[in-house]
Amino acid sequence: MLKREARGLYAISEEGRRVLAENPSKIDMNFLSARSEKYRQFRAVGHTETEQEGAANVMPGPTEQDTPEERIAAALTELNKTLQSDLYERLLAMDESDFERLIVELMLGLGYGAGGLGRRTGGSGDGAIDGIITDALGLDVIYLQAKRYAYDSAIGPDKIREFAGAMDAHGIVKGVFVTTSRYTKSALEYAERSPKRLRLIGGEELTRLMVKHGIGVRDDKTWKLQKIDENFFDGLME
Repeated sequence: MLKREARGLYAISEEGRRVLAENPSKIDMNFLSARSEKYRQFRAVGHTETEQEGAANVMPGPTEQDTPEERIAAALTELNKTLQSDLYERLLAMDESDFERLIVELMLGLGYGAGGLGRRTGGSGDGAIDGIITDALGLDVIYLQAKRYAYDSAIGPDKIREFAGAMDAHGIVKGVFVTTSRYTKSALEYAERSPKRLRLIGGEELTRLMVKHGIGVRDDKTWKLQKIDENFFDGLME
């Protein structure tokens, strides 16, 4: 529910103003699902096989039979899911060049590019290459492609084929294709059959990786969970 006004400047959208005008007492996943088509799309089926596997491991909501620790874990899962949704809206509001820079930062945050050797190469005539990650000696090179598409604009095999061709032109065998959207079945199959090492990351996995590795997010609040120190009491016994 944000729209980009200028570099680093965002404003609430008309949709967001309408929601705030309702003066909701609580904004949660059910509230967002009822009012945002983008959020419903984001909560839909995972964009890649990896995302579907991750969705299968999502914890169910808390019940009265759950322990306090289990309820905390369930609440954190829900909070992170909401954070992912907020991130998704922010990603869609970015312009292409900023999104490309974000993907370079993501790869560096994931530990690729020893010494932080990563750069954006996107722009007119970029040859389907938006970023390059290398190690300190330049021996290991990863090409990046970043597409900031709406969820309903699925990436087909033609885009993956174009990316692979650009890698071929430079003798590169490792590539990562990242989109805010999703991939068609034929695109996934093409990447799987390719002799190159291609990794496709869709919108849901992208936001999950950003949250997990602290890319574009920061710590807000910290609660300390304590328990009885049995060693302390054992030490008091003669």
